[in-house]
Amino acid sequence: MRLDREQSFLTTAAAHRRFIPAREQRVEVSLRAEVRALRQGRLLLALGVAMLTMGGVLATYTYVTPLLTDRAGVPDERRSPPVLAGGMPV
Repeated sequence: MRLDREQSFLTTAAAHRRFIPAREQRVEVSLRAEVRALRQGRLLLALGVAMLTMGGVLATYTYVTPLLTDRAGVPDERRSPPVLAGGMPV
């Protein structure tokens, strides 16, 4: 069964109405509480892992791009598809 645009919109609108609260629920958080949260070891570990992962991915692309152009002979205007294909598993 294939939905047309209108049915798709109505289905999405109904799901939003059902699962998203009608009122905004705001919680005031102070700057002091945010800084205190940085003292938690689990949060620092998660932030460190995220930084190392992003740094590793960027370092890999920095290393791979010159290899594609210099060693493999891929022209500059054609190097995006191999780099994109290499990034898909990430």
